[in-house]
Amino acid sequence: MKIQLSLLLIFSVLLFACPPQEDKKTNSPGGVPVTTVPPKETTPKPIPPFEMDIPKGHTLINQASGDLNKDSIEENIVVLNTGQSGDFGEERIILIFKAQDGAWKLWHRSSGAIMSSENGGMMGDPFNSINVERGALVIKHFGGSSSKWDLTHRFRYQNDDWELIGFTSIGTYFTEFETFDYNLTSGNVIYKKEEIDGKGDVKKVVENKNFISKMEKLPSMDDFEFFKIFAVDSKTGTCYPPDACYARETGLDDPTIDDGSAVQSMNDLVGTYTLGGHDESWILDISKKGNNYEVNYFVLDGMLAFIAQVIKDTPTKTLKKFDVDFNTMTFDSDLGKGKIQMESGNNLQITFFDIESHIDDQLVLTHLGEDSSIDH
Repeated sequence: MKIQLSLLLIFSVLLFACPPQEDKKTNSPGGVPVTTVPPKETTPKPIPPFEMDIPKGHTLINQASGDLNKDSIEENIVVLNTGQSGDFGEERIILIFKAQDGAWKLWHRSSGAIMSSENGGMMGDPFNSINVERGALVIKHFGGSSSKWDLTHRFRYQNDDWELIGFTSIGTYFTEFETFDYNLTSGNVIYKKEEIDGKGDVKKVVENKNFISKMEKLPSMDDFEFFKIFAVDSKTGTCYPPDACYARETGLDDPTIDDGSAVQSMNDLVGTYTLGGHDESWILDISKKGNNYEVNYFVLDGMLAFIAQVIKDTPTKTLKKFDVDFNTMTFDSDLGKGKIQMESGNNLQITFFDIESHIDDQLVLTHLGEDSSIDH
C-alpha cells in the first residue's frame, strides 16, 4: 500500500514538471522544427476615378460602365468618333478599360461594332446607345428610310474573345412589322411577321416561327457583319430574316441601294434603270401611283441622251406584270423572269433573263440615281 502511494506521487510530480510542448512542424529532411507564420494581409490598391485622354482628332460620342468580367469591379466603355471618313461617313471605335494594379488600363479596342455616322440611311446617324446588362455589352442602332430597322447586339467576353451572344432586329415595312430574336448561345430563334394598319396596330399575324439553329462558332465583335446575322430552320431549310439571307446569298455587306435605304419593299425600287448602246438603248422606269406601281419599258434607237425627254417622247410599253419576291430578290414580269442585285459600284441592277439580242441573253439595267427632272 505504501509502495503504490509513492509511485503515484512520483508520477504526479513528473507530469506537472514537464513543460508543454510547442506545436511545431518539420518541413526539412533533417526534421528541424519550423514555426508556422501566418501570411501578411495585403491591402489592394485603391481604384482612382476613371479618366482618359481623348486621342487627337477623336471626339467622344458616348460612354458606359458595368461589370464585364465578373470580378465585381465595373469596367468603363467609351465610344469615339475617329475623324476618319469611310464609305458611310465618320468611322467609330469602342475602347474598354478595366482596373488593374490601381490604374485604368485599356483592355480591348474594337472598330467593327459601331456603325459609321451615315450608315443609317435617310434616318441619319444610326448609333442609338451602348450599355452593360447582366455582364454583356449591349449596342443598339436604328436607321432606314421608308422602311426602318432597329438592331440590338449583345456581346460577352468568353473563350478569350468578345462573342456575339444575342441579336434582335425589328423591321417596319409599310404594312408589315417583322421581329427576329436570336439567342446565339442556346440557338433559340423567334421570328414573327405581322400585318399592320396605317396607325401601326397589328391586323393579323402572317408568320410565327420558333426553332433552334446553333452556330459552330459565334461571331466576334471585331469582324461580324451587321446585316448578315441569320438562322436557318433545319426542318424546312427556310432562312430568317429574309433581308439577312439575301445579303448572305449576294455577298453584300448590307442590302442597301445607292441612297442607303434597304431593298425590302417595292418603294425602294422606285427609279429609272438604263442600259446604253451605240445602236440601241433601253430604259425601265418604276414609279408609284397611289398604292399601286407602274413599270414602263422603253426601247430607243441610238445612244441615251436626256432621259426625261426620252421617257416623254418615246413609245412606252407598260408592264402589266412585275411581281417581286423580296426574300429571294427575284421577279416575274411580262418580259420574263429576272433578279435584283447590287453591282460593285453599289448601284442597284435589274436583270431580265432570256432576252434575245442581249449579251448572254440577259438584259442588265442599272439604277440611274437621283434625277430631279424625272417625275415618279
